Amino acid sequence: MQNPAATPVAKLDPGQGRVALSITLTDAAGTPVSDARVGFVADGKTSAFLANAVATVGDYVVGLGAGAAGAVTAEKAYNPAGAQKIQVTDALNALRLSLGLDPTYGAADAFDFLQADVDQNGKVQVTDALAILRISLGLDEAPGWTFIDANADLSGVTRNAVPVFNGLDLDPLNTDTDVELVGILLGNIDNYTLA
Repeated sequence: MQNPAATPVAKLDPGQGRVALSITLTDAAGTPVSDARVGFVADGKTSAFLANAVATVGDYVVGLGAGAAGAVTAEKAYNPAGAQKIQVTDALNALRLSLGLDPTYGAADAFDFLQADVDQNGKVQVTDALAILRISLGLDEAPGWTFIDANADLSGVTRNAVPVFNGLDLDPLNTDTDVELVGILLGNIDNYTLA
């Protein structure tokens, strides 16, 4: 299925080669993430090249001119009818995390803090738990998904130090390149860890 909003690749300079940037989206459990809007924003530019979805669920590709540098971006809205849901228990776990306690299912890890920081202010606070409760009751809209580099170092993540990810920066691409991003549904606090 092709992304209907995909824009054509910019014209290449004379003699400039083309490279393919292949992007794979999964959730923290390794399940492919579909229906995301994936793109590439070249350094110094404000508009994005949108990636096309390919036959395999969760895989996207964008054609670029060789030497392009910039950031891969991905976004996905929350679907309350989808497989991953934001529930009252998520609010309880966010409250526990904000108070320095472990979630109900065991020891807290980086993914728990990333999922609980729904306002993306870099901290898990009681206000995040309240926001998740309001989302679970249908009173507020969920912020949706955020995507991080599958190889990101999450060792320093704590309730008071939650990084906010706005894409994956890439150095100039001179060959076809594959990247993997892990999607996190903000507010959906599940027992996920990266392998």
